Amino acid sequence: FQPTLDCSLDCMTKKQDTILSEALEEKGIFPKKDLESFLKEAASQGISLQQFLLSRNLVPEPELLKAWAEKSRLSYFDLRNASLERSAIEKVPVKVASYYKFVPLFLKGRSLSVAVATPLEVKTQDEIRTQLGLELEVHLSCAADIAESLKKYYGLAADTLQDIYAQSAALGRAAAQ
Repeated sequence: FQPTLDCSLDCMTKKQDTILSEALEEKGIFPKKDLESFLKEAASQGISLQQFLLSRNLVPEPELLKAWAEKSRLSYFDLRNASLERSAIEKVPVKVASYYKFVPLFLKGRSLSVAVATPLEVKTQDEIRTQLGLELEVHLSCAADIAESLKKYYGLAADTLQDIYAQSAALGRAAAQ
């Protein structure tokens, strides 16, 4: 599947939901019938399958991410006890890490390993590559661990920027309605 340029965010969310649903079914975490029901309910609420499952505590986030990572040919990275490379942190401005909600992990030559809570779309990876001048290697990690790592390595600035981006997104949604 190659998204067209006019593919909306909704289209991309549906693609991600389909991949996640297939991963969870293949791993035997949920039967197909349940996943179809979850997908409908998530769509009716305007949220992703990942958000739906996690908000209802239907599956532990690491288990979900490990299945999704395997299906997406990515890897799962546990940030809880990880020590990140200072050189990777220094290559990424807090504004970029907070906006795209990722944590830089390691720097190998011109390749930066990053932790995200949801697989990045190609367009988003391209934007980050352009801003940083580095290739990306994407790993999946728990959202709370990413937020905690942003605070730990970037300090209060990461929290402030995330609040600003969240408020801006909420205003944009309100203006669109």
